[in-house]
Amino acid sequence: MPRHLLLLSSDLMAATRLSAPGVAITRVSSPAAAIPAVEHDAVLLDLQSWPEDVPAAVARARGAAGSHGVVIAFGPHVWKDQLDAAVHAGVDAAVSRGEVMGGLSALLARFGIHGG
Repeated sequence: MPRHLLLLSSDLMAATRLSAPGVAITRVSSPAAAIPAVEHDAVLLDLQSWPEDVPAAVARARGAAGSHGVVIAFGPHVWKDQLDAAVHAGVDAAVSRGEVMGGLSALLARFGIHGG
């Protein structure tokens, strides 16, 4: 059974660069867009897509993750204040964009999420 990952990002290229074996990735490109009614194992929140209201973006991501999903915020490594704000708002992890783009499988494995 594949794992479901939701990518909240307006960056079209992010979706094409992300992959992990056995993980189905769905991208939602704007805060106003509907989130598919699927149980998501993880939600990746691109802080560059919603930099002006980090707590609201985290709340939306947390709602999409459901009771068992993991929320991981990411952004440029120099955005320390926004990454810290995401942690304060309740994400499970806040990491650099490079960490997400360069090692999604390893990042998901830290939370016990492996493709099936």
